[in-house]
Amino acid sequence: DGRLVAQPLARLVLGDLPGLFVAERTLDFDPATPMISIDVSRIGEDSPLIPLVMTCASAWMEAALRDPTGGNRWMVYDEAWKIMRHPPLVRRMETQWRLSRHWGIANVLAVHQWADFDAVGELGSQTRAQAKSLLAETSTRIIYRQPADQLAQTADVMGLNATETDLLPQLVLGRGLWRILGQGGPRSFLVDHRLARSELS
Repeated sequence: DGRLVAQPLARLVLGDLPGLFVAERTLDFDPATPMISIDVSRIGEDSPLIPLVMTCASAWMEAALRDPTGGNRWMVYDEAWKIMRHPPLVRRMETQWRLSRHWGIANVLAVHQWADFDAVGELGSQTRAQAKSLLAETSTRIIYRQPADQLAQTADVMGLNATETDLLPQLVLGRGLWRILGQGGPRSFLVDHRLARSELS
């Protein structure tokens, strides 16, 4: 029975993917730290290491986020289309969205366009449905400038009216359309994002 586990792990020690399990961890979660960033840019987009690294990182982060003494946290998934290509990671993200209030976290999912969700799993698959459910569970949606060929689909998915849709191709750098869903119905705002003086230094 151990062969089912040993054979994949052998790739990470003796095979073509060495280096993941050769040393002790170098970082402990510190709740006093303002930010922890996990940079996977050195791993190729199609590398089999991506799901392995993200699974380990997600498990590590979830353990820290569930710590009742850890305080409230932002969980930011930048270039999320890379993560959503892997079904187990999509399932982990869905859990984080559904348990966000219980864990005291706010999730941020950054994608380029709605088509990124259509690239997740097969048409009609559970993985694609789970990925799209992330949007349904998101009450604050920020939309930046969209090209003309994306307007109709973006408007349909986001439930935008004609005025909001017409604004999208005109948005300048740093300006976003914020659509906030609440009990009284959706509200929309044009918001200019400005860097604070401390962020500029």
